[in-house]
Amino acid sequence: MPEPIDYNLFKTWIQQNFATENIKEHNGRIRLNSIFCEDIKYRLYCNPSIGYFKCMKSGVKGTLYELVMKVEKCSLDEAIDSIGGEHTLRYYESKLDEYLNPKINNIKKIENNKLDFPPNSFLIRNLSETNHFRIKAENYLKNRKLQTKGLLICIGGEYSNRIIIPYYNRNGDLVYWNGRDLGNSNLRYRGPNSILGAKKEEVVWIEYFPPPKTRIYITEGEFDAMALNECGLHAAAFGGASFSEKQFEMLKGYDLTLSFDADKAGEAGLMKLCDATKKHGFNNMSYVRPPNKYKDWNEMLKDLDKELVYFYIKKTEKEHQFLDDWNILKLKIFKM
Repeated sequence: MPEPIDYNLFKTWIQQNFATENIKEHNGRIRLNSIFCEDIKYRLYCNPSIGYFKCMKSGVKGTLYELVMKVEKCSLDEAIDSIGGEHTLRYYESKLDEYLNPKINNIKKIENNKLDFPPNSFLIRNLSETNHFRIKAENYLKNRKLQTKGLLICIGGEYSNRIIIPYYNRNGDLVYWNGRDLGNSNLRYRGPNSILGAKKEEVVWIEYFPPPKTRIYITEGEFDAMALNECGLHAAAFGGASFSEKQFEMLKGYDLTLSFDADKAGEAGLMKLCDATKKHGFNNMSYVRPPNKYKDWNEMLKDLDKELVYFYIKKTEKEHQFLDDWNILKLKIFKM
């Protein structure tokens, strides 16, 4: 039987998966240009109050979970994760974990800005071992050969089914977080809606700040930095191939190794980063990239032992001064 679905949660899912011009709201229902036939008159009716949809032109109908399964090409479990339900076993399981874990222990917040994690977010390791979200997050990270330490999972609301990756400053205060979707959302990463805290381009993900003069490997994504940490290196992530003045300031006093992805975006970002680090006075620079077989470090770690990844990096890492002109060489040394 269909079951009621939270209207705002379902609306958020609709907005993530359908273009704005294909959506209309009317009397507690959401109408869409149908995916089951040619339609420009919003003939697909979705009613979250009863958890049901029907295409008035083609006659196709079913539960909203079935609609999610159709759009995202996912399982029923994943559909339930996407839009939730107020009378399912999973709903009550999540509410029980929320009751048993009313606070996230050992997580500091900025006292002035009051930046906090999304509601219904818990340290993965704090949830019960049978909790669906914990199992899903652990399996996802295990497949990537990454640890759950310090990572959270959101079990309800608009950030549901996302691993929450915290960013902390030198004082251990929360300054930002990034939400990694575990399903098939078009929006793979999503940060805070709030204006509180820092902007993404102003922060660096790093597990902890080591002593000065330590060599830090700069990656694009957080999971790539975590992968290099697993290999015994100190790594930090810019959250993309771009960078800012504030990020450089946070890394002053360290020796940097530029370690962007093996695609064209990573190559372009690496060239720009090289010029920028020279201007900011960084010394003892070096660079390294994954072999062409792998897009990034986490893909490489998934396929190889961490000792082999470490050996590859130490074997192919090149000192910055060995390059006379980055723009002429076009990083050909990385074409392996």
